[in-house]
Amino acid sequence: MRSFTLTDIRDRSDEVFEQAAEEPILLTQESQPSYVLLSIHDYQQLIERLAALEDRALDFRLDFRFYRTCHAKLKTKSL
Repeated sequence: MRSFTLTDIRDRSDEVFEQAAEEPILLTQESQPSYVLLSIHDYQQLIERLAALEDRALDFRLDFRFYRTCHAKLKTKSL
């Protein structure tokens, strides 16, 4: 990930945005990471991945709850 300062945005905006079209860019302020600049395509992919991971996590939670409920019912029936 390339890094640019906030001043670079003002002075070299074409270069910064061209680079952001290829990969996310780290923007720094006073030598500290401050922002990330990314293309809409990369942003949409990131959001889609996040949604897919959230769905997986929810499915896992539901599967675990179902397993725990069934296990508890079987355990009480065997007593």
